[in-house]
Amino acid sequence: KKKVYYLSDMWRYDMDTQLWQEIKPYLPDGVGPGQRRGHAQCLYLDTNTIYFFGGRRNYQPVPFLEYVYKQNLLVLNDLWGYNIKNNSFFLARSVGWEIPHQRQGMKMEVWSDILYIFGGYYDPVEYLQDTWHYNITSEVWRQKQTDGGIPDKRFQYAMTMWNQEVVLFGGYGSSCVWESTGSPGMYCKPDGPAFYFGDTWHYTMRICPNGCFRNGTCHYGSCICGPGAF
Repeated sequence: KKKVYYLSDMWRYDMDTQLWQEIKPYLPDGVGPGQRRGHAQCLYLDTNTIYFFGGRRNYQPVPFLEYVYKQNLLVLNDLWGYNIKNNSFFLARSVGWEIPHQRQGMKMEVWSDILYIFGGYYDPVEYLQDTWHYNITSEVWRQKQTDGGIPDKRFQYAMTMWNQEVVLFGGYGSSCVWESTGSPGMYCKPDGPAFYFGDTWHYTMRICPNGCFRNGTCHYGSCICGPGAF
């Protein structure tokens, strides 16, 4: 039977010498992101930190459980930082109760101190189409309410950001119905053909939904309330 191994090693490539070198980061308390695939990552230049979010872990679920518990969870929603200068990992805090659902196959970009993610795959249950911001300074996740159309549920798309504008292209998704299989409880059974998308979408951080109701300032997609607002 074919065995699949996920990896947790890190490498860097020197474009001057054209050589690969394995990195051995310091792990606080001996704990790091661990083996995973399908995670998102981006570089935050202000602190020379690479952020990693989510992914699918190398773990076989406990069979025949009706619901998804920690012991049979396949996908993750943790956020890790890797400080290039100190060669060390740290688990990023999340202040407040909002946090994105577990997922893999999404992409992540950064503008100013805001991390942005869209969609992904809650493996093996559901494709997602939600939008999230993480404020690195305040350590807060926020699900964003957006105006206008929304891309269909998808993962494994291409994405980039420039000047507060996100451009998203393509990806893969499927309509599905939930089916109980016991691994890990519910399964997103494809209902009809799967889709390889060829569409292009823009998302802007310059605009806030409803114009902040004219009682606030739009700051990278979030409203900063004006005097007397609550």
